[in-house]
Amino acid sequence: MGNLIWKLNLGGATAALLAAAAILPSAADAQTQGEGGGVEQVVVTGTNLRGVAPVGSHVASITQADIEAIAPVSVSQVLSTLPQLSNAGTAAQGENSYTFYSPNIHNLAASASNSTLVVVDGMRIPGGGPQWAEADPNIVPVIALQRVEVLADGASSVYGSDAVSGVVNFITRRNFDGLQGNVQFGAGDDYQTENASLLWGTHWDGGNVYFATSYTYGSNIPITARNYLTLGNFTPVGGTNQNQTQCSPASLHPTSPVAGSGSSYWYQGPGATTGYANSQPARPCNNEVYGGDLIPRIRRINAMTRISQDFFGGRLNISDTLLYNDLHTNQRAPAGTITANAYGTVNGVSSGVAGQQNPFFQAPAGALNTTAEQIAWVDLLDPLPILTSTEDVIYNRIDANYTISDNWHAELDWVMGQNNYMNGTTNGFCTSCAYQALNGTSLSNGSTTQTDIAGHQVVSLNLPLTAANALDVWNPAGTANKTSAAVIRSLASNNATQNIYNSTNQMRASIDGTLFDLPGGPVKAAFGAELYYQHIIKDNVAANNTGAASYGSALTRYHYHRVVYSTFAEVQVPIISPQMDVPLVQAFSIDISGRYDKFSDVGPTSNPKFAMDWQITDGLKFRANYSTSFVAPPLLSIGDPSLGYMYAGGASTGAEIDSLPAANFPGIAQIPGAVCTVGGAASSTPASTGCPFVTLGNTPGTNGTGGNQGLERQMGGGFVNVKPETGLAWSLGVDFSPTWLPGLTTSVTLFNNTFKGAVNAAHIQQTANIPSLNHFLTICPTACTQTQVDAFTNTGNGATTGALPAGGIYYLWAHDETNFLYLKVQGVDLDANYTWDAGDWGAFHLGDYATIFTQFQEGYDGLNYFSIMNSSGFNGTFASVQYNTRGNVGWAGGPIVADLFVNFTPSYRNWNSTAVHPLITSATGAVLGGGDVVHSWTTLDINLAYNFVDGWLGGDQVYLHVNNIFDRNPPFINTTANGTGASSNAAFGFNAFNASPIGRTVEVGMTAKL
Repeated sequence: MGNLIWKLNLGGATAALLAAAAILPSAADAQTQGEGGGVEQVVVTGTNLRGVAPVGSHVASITQADIEAIAPVSVSQVLSTLPQLSNAGTAAQGENSYTFYSPNIHNLAASASNSTLVVVDGMRIPGGGPQWAEADPNIVPVIALQRVEVLADGASSVYGSDAVSGVVNFITRRNFDGLQGNVQFGAGDDYQTENASLLWGTHWDGGNVYFATSYTYGSNIPITARNYLTLGNFTPVGGTNQNQTQCSPASLHPTSPVAGSGSSYWYQGPGATTGYANSQPARPCNNEVYGGDLIPRIRRINAMTRISQDFFGGRLNISDTLLYNDLHTNQRAPAGTITANAYGTVNGVSSGVAGQQNPFFQAPAGALNTTAEQIAWVDLLDPLPILTSTEDVIYNRIDANYTISDNWHAELDWVMGQNNYMNGTTNGFCTSCAYQALNGTSLSNGSTTQTDIAGHQVVSLNLPLTAANALDVWNPAGTANKTSAAVIRSLASNNATQNIYNSTNQMRASIDGTLFDLPGGPVKAAFGAELYYQHIIKDNVAANNTGAASYGSALTRYHYHRVVYSTFAEVQVPIISPQMDVPLVQAFSIDISGRYDKFSDVGPTSNPKFAMDWQITDGLKFRANYSTSFVAPPLLSIGDPSLGYMYAGGASTGAEIDSLPAANFPGIAQIPGAVCTVGGAASSTPASTGCPFVTLGNTPGTNGTGGNQGLERQMGGGFVNVKPETGLAWSLGVDFSPTWLPGLTTSVTLFNNTFKGAVNAAHIQQTANIPSLNHFLTICPTACTQTQVDAFTNTGNGATTGALPAGGIYYLWAHDETNFLYLKVQGVDLDANYTWDAGDWGAFHLGDYATIFTQFQEGYDGLNYFSIMNSSGFNGTFASVQYNTRGNVGWAGGPIVADLFVNFTPSYRNWNSTAVHPLITSATGAVLGGGDVVHSWTTLDINLAYNFVDGWLGGDQVYLHVNNIFDRNPPFINTTANGTGASSNAAFGFNAFNASPIGRTVEVGMTAKL
């Protein structure tokens, strides 16, 4: 109800402004200007000063002409054209993570320390998504965009938090007159798109209004539609064999035979007479063909209206912008799998307790006397689980500009926004339901006494097993399978939802103008203050591991809030002007800006910036700047203090952990079920006899814990006193537009960034291999004590409590948010364009954007850095491929326009934990070698357009776009779709950081204008 009232109030305020604008034009004594002139806001990226370019920085811009040339249907498609943004080359449609909607500069984002600030017309928009409340600029209809500006410099002195690597500013149209509509249809391999947009606007004396809306649809792409991702055994393409033991019918491992009939092997189905060893090369089943969707189906509807009105003879301009966005994604998830114990009766001999014998039990033909076995099964009885997400955003901005005098202006901005984000699972595979129907308990190991919920003494049984309530895994899906319809329905009953309500309120007041004049020109200054309030409510609703009826029994509500008080100032001083006739200095100016922010949760911070421009002559300018910046930890990363700073469910039972270095963790090889691994594969060497790497598996029955050998804690940074990330940045650049070659513009910038204490949750390979992080993983060779578990789960603050599960806990992994990551990044940004008129041959255009890293170092104590340049996957957050580029050749002749784009990403190293060639690390965690080579990737796009000049279609355009003309597959990178290695943003054999699996798409469209 509170959200509804808030929306009604917001809508009422907008309606009032619309009414006032309709009534007051004649009374306002406004200027007679078709665009409602006056003192309307002038948006400039990177400065507080009105109508002047930022000193010392280059602003890369995607202009309205650029946008019209690529005819995008979403803001993400616009962003994918600019290499300074690491979204370049990725799928513009919704990826598996909300992260891919939010742009980031120089690969320095997509984490709790998101170092790229996203603003719309210079103001923040409400964040969303499941983790870090990231900004989704796609809430703006792309037809309403005027341009996009990218400032790749530290800018906290102007904007505050998050602007460490820079700012991406989405600047919307100030006004529009007329009617414009766009329609576009696209198709690819098992892929379709439909898009439409509409823009209408008009003006009156001193005012204007426009309305924009768009509809975007992109179909899902099944994993099976990309056969290069479903090989199962990827060794022919340089990967590993990723086949599994989970099959249909199930693989069977005898564990309790009648005397003399035992087996140490697994059997593929009950008819198998020959077994296979449970090692990766021998596993028979390719489950990736049941993997659901590679890319989700997406449907987005958004709308924007803007109204502006002058008052008092044009001295006051008030505008209101209202945005609404509705996004839905839908994606089929992989089929559910289980590995669990099953019991039966053979020749009058039974295993398990009374009633626990499954009536469908079959022993493998190679071990006929088996009465108990482990089964590994993939569920093909049900429709695949569906992963859904929605993003409902409403945003309103009221902006007032007032001319105080010829030299001074005042501005007041008030932004209110709310992002209601939901993700969840329907028809989810209910693992505990499968266990109950297989062995009568909610546990994979079949224990009838062990608790089902860690820390609470809860035992849920489904005994006795009968043909009506039991699960048949011994016969394949279809008519031969004997599972009842009721049990089949229960297997798809594990629904879960997560709702995040993110409200923001930003008020900003500023004044700017000329202080006085110097011989070099007017000294301009700006002063202001800002109040920012953010409030988040997060609800997690899930099952509690006790069967189909337990949905909703695990409900957790988190509350987060933050208030920020800020003041800022900026002064621009022209030292030398052209009129002073100084040799080699046509003009020289400096700019000093600073900002003070006081956070209600993480305290105060202040950040200055110093910048200068040195204009040598017409067309040649040198520039430089130095700044400090910061990123306040996101609210969800700090956690809810009332819940022990939890942000993702507290402590939970852990899964398999791959390839832990035994030397770093004494006693790890003595944990029951520990497996020696070499090169990511199981080794015949016993883990207890000098094995270099150990995997703590999740195979049931190995130690009486059902394979859940440890606890993983997911706490916010408040648990470890998280602090803001800080950054130092400087850049040197030159802009060259020679007068003797009209049409050529070039910009080269050397940038340098140092990031200290970036907030993130270290993945398990970082935790295991970096000495300063080893303390986040505790190994208990003889099982952890209750005291250790209580301290680990922060029992006193509401996290997991109660007795240890029977069988013991053998590791404690604190997967907490903390300030552990340090980065040193240096590189060159290149922006070059040349346009020339060839007379009767038309006009030609050449252009290139490129970012080339010369240094990309990572460290964990601020001292011991090592290079991760030209690699991806090591930290799971920041890709560091050495460079990428997008070149353009264009021609326009009469009504025809043609553009060819060349996109190139060079070869780099895969440093994921799943790499075929293991990383070689030093004692301090530095990578010395290893990893896999990932091949380079080149794609070509072409845009063709015909512009009607005369007739009833005059002013309209039809166009054809072909993306990835030669249908190049993304380069293969070895990852495990079913594994639990390091987070990598590389899924199903391609790297989503810098590649797209969509393939060639052909799009046709039309733009009509009235």
